[in-house]
Amino acid sequence: MLAKILRLRALDADHFKQLNDRHGHAAGDTALAAIGRRLTEWAGPHGDAGRPGGDEFAALARIEPRHQQLRLDRLARLMARPVPYEGGTLPLAVSIGAATPAASGTVTCPL
Repeated sequence: MLAKILRLRALDADHFKQLNDRHGHAAGDTALAAIGRRLTEWAGPHGDAGRPGGDEFAALARIEPRHQQLRLDRLARLMARPVPYEGGTLPLAVSIGAATPAASGTVTCPL
């Protein structure tokens, strides 16, 4: 099967060490789990998301070119929401990188 549209996202939790140091390891674990859940939701049933390690995440998703900006905006909104924790919230900031087949010089990618 060939997918014409694929996006690879690299996400990195910003200021994660400070969050972990200030609120504790359980809070850091909660923030990482929230990022993972949100990224999995964003990737959808035909996409994939994972955590290679530390505070870094990656995802693959099929996105039609006309929907790319909309999907980018949705991912940014998902990641910007504070994380509920012990009756309050934890701030969440995530840097997002992306690549498309067009940007890398390919048109189709085997799945």
